[in-house]
Amino acid sequence: MVLQSLAVWARQEHRRRLRCRDWLGFVGPIVTTGNGAMIANRRNTLTTPRRTGFTLVEILLVIGLLAMLAAFAWPFFRSDKPHQKIERAANRLSSLLAMCRAEAMLSGHPFRVTWQADPDDPEAPYQPRILHEADPVDKPGEYVEMAAAWAREPILEPDAIIIQDPTLLYQVDVFSGLKKDGYILINTNRSFDDLGLGEFAKGFRHERLLTVPATELAMKHIGRPLPNAVLLGGFAAVSGMITVDSVADAIRAKFSGKIADANIAAAKEAYKFVLEEEHALEEENHA
Repeated sequence: MVLQSLAVWARQEHRRRLRCRDWLGFVGPIVTTGNGAMIANRRNTLTTPRRTGFTLVEILLVIGLLAMLAAFAWPFFRSDKPHQKIERAANRLSSLLAMCRAEAMLSGHPFRVTWQADPDDPEAPYQPRILHEADPVDKPGEYVEMAAAWAREPILEPDAIIIQDPTLLYQVDVFSGLKKDGYILINTNRSFDDLGLGEFAKGFRHERLLTVPATELAMKHIGRPLPNAVLLGGFAAVSGMITVDSVADAIRAKFSGKIADANIAAAKEAYKFVLEEEHALEEENHA
């Protein structure tokens, strides 16, 4: 009878333990103390160690994502981007066209700019060729390539810069390499501050940075927008390297008659204009 009672009690105790375990959500066994308190062994949280580190699949996934991001970001960090090549080519073409235009206006002969591929290297970039009409009278329409001396390499460290077209100020770095004691003469009726060059001018000598309305003076005296000789007269004033009489002699060697007289008159007025501008700057600095 006693053994039967003990078996019944054991079955009931086992069922009670299972119910408590399921209710509490613990895996380990539940121990009942003498005073009826239950102590649970949290095997799943205390005895089982947590997993640390990463699996091989996770590492490969992260590496793949980093490779994809690097592939997308690579074009933005390249030093030679496609749009930079296009911009350099456009600036070079613009400079060549500006030079040809100025030479054509000065000489009265038409000029052309063509591009020629390298027959030895088809992948090489096209090279420009500057052509001019050799003899408009005897051989009209026949163009020859300009001498290599005229199409020389660019000057990297100029002592003086004369800017005939002020729109180039916002397209290319026309002042690159200019020495701190260099000269700048810009064809405009606006000041350096009005052109947005006030901060830039602080690093140079103010009396050597001047502007002259060369195109307006050319229209006044010549009747055409040909500022070349006018700018030479202004440069003679700002630099003092040449005299206005030397400019006049050079103009007479190139032109004759009324054309020469008109260019000389425009150059002398530009010379006077720049001298007055220099005088005004000196008075402003002394004030």
